[in-house]
Amino acid sequence: MSSSFKQGLHLKAFFLIMVLVCGCSLLGGRDQSHLSIRKALSVENAAEMSNHMQYLGTDYLNSLGQKGLVQLSKESKEYLLEMHHRIVSNNELVFPESSQPSFYIIDQSSPFHFSLPGGHYFISQGLLKKYLANEDLLAAVLAIEIFRSEKNIYEKKVIVPIGNYETQKMLSVVRLPLSTRGEINKWAYLLMKRSSYDPGALLNLIQLKNKNAIDFAATVGNISTISREEFNYKNFLSRTPAENNVAVLEKNSARGFYSLRNDILRDN
Repeated sequence: MSSSFKQGLHLKAFFLIMVLVCGCSLLGGRDQSHLSIRKALSVENAAEMSNHMQYLGTDYLNSLGQKGLVQLSKESKEYLLEMHHRIVSNNELVFPESSQPSFYIIDQSSPFHFSLPGGHYFISQGLLKKYLANEDLLAAVLAIEIFRSEKNIYEKKVIVPIGNYETQKMLSVVRLPLSTRGEINKWAYLLMKRSSYDPGALLNLIQLKNKNAIDFAATVGNISTISREEFNYKNFLSRTPAENNVAVLEKNSARGFYSLRNDILRDN
């Protein structure tokens, strides 16, 4: 075999290797580019969804008007901000950044709570008056909603903007399936524990909802899911070391909690 023929073979092999390497590099780059585009679109869609939900919240508040909200004292507002800060600051790994919170106490007797992206929290007067008898129960509600708001856990739904949203409509928009509620409950448990609130209050809250399922129908939709939620949460607790059968402790709540309740009673 002549040396020139061998040299030609070597050159062909070299060019073949170069083509394969460059091709793989281009394909890898193209895959990376596609991944970047998908990631950007995902972030953009999440931001768009978040903005849309906040616009709905604005429409909801406009439909309520000032008369539809309980006017809170300065002490009550500071108390809610301090409770939010306590939960967030003790869970910095979960919330490396957090939104400045806004709290709205809705002047309605039906019990409900929900949140919207950007740190907007809504609690009904009926829930506070009838079901949240102590500070830890309120902390359980906030832990659920803080995690949901900060992590932007809202289902994509076809929503026709009508400029006027009543409570029933808003509750149907923010409603979550059982499986998602179950996962949020687990995170809320950890948030409460790390913030030195009694995590047993979360079980107590779920049990209160289960015993009064009709009252919470607008919040959950199918009321039969509440009993399943309680069952699943108890299973979670049974697998959690040293937290089996945790009960709500009978203890005094902070002064701000009583100020909040007084605001509600005064508004009646």
